[in-house]
Amino acid sequence: MTESEPASFDFDAFKQAFIAQDIDVWGSFFTEDAEWLEYRHSHPPRSPNRMSGRSEIKEFLARLKDSNVTLDISEESLARIMPRSALCAHSRTGTDESSNT
Repeated sequence: MTESEPASFDFDAFKQAFIAQDIDVWGSFFTEDAEWLEYRHSHPPRSPNRMSGRSEIKEFLARLKDSNVTLDISEESLARIMPRSALCAHSRTGTDESSNT
């Protein structure tokens, strides 16, 4: 990879780790200075749940896994020019279902 080439991102592996809730693999996709913003349907968009850094994100992922939720991803939109992507993450516990984008 040259300096002008963007780093590649294996979205399929990310999605598999997300759905399987494999904390080590999932956590490896985040850098030490990463931020996770979670928008919930019950909170205004101006106050997302914010986690900073790989270790805080992995702690959140471990709590998520321990909560026994089922996760899935849909509506993936992977940018080929900009290093960004968008997705809709679905979580479900029992009969409750919510979505976070």
